[in-house]
Amino acid sequence: MKRILIVALSLVAVLFAFSSCQKEGTGLSGKVVYSLDSNTGSLPSSDIETWNAIDKLYRNEIGAISGITYNAKKYTMEGNYEKCDAAVLNACKTAESKAAQYTLTGSFKLTVDAMYDNGGTTKEVYS
Repeated sequence: MKRILIVALSLVAVLFAFSSCQKEGTGLSGKVVYSLDSNTGSLPSSDIETWNAIDKLYRNEIGAISGITYNAKKYTMEGNYEKCDAAVLNACKTAESKAAQYTLTGSFKLTVDAMYDNGGTTKEVYS
């Protein structure tokens, strides 16, 4: 009898753990604020105009996402966090492919960070 009770309790614990893990990845939603930060690193002054065009590509692609709003260098979107991040990542990859037409002699870093409405959690979405 003890064994049956132990097995039953173990089964309940495993099922509970599995169902809570499954819900965790799909149910998170709310407002997400995206910020785009660029560090021109070692770009020579001759590359600044080109860099501005690349930076604008990224900003335009992110700004064109359906449901996104722009205010004071921040992009805001509401919905499922994973879907919002995927849309922003897709926009960044589109901008990246368009930026391939430009040639820069120096280096730079452009990052897009997300801040989630669930207590201020942040995550780098693109770099």
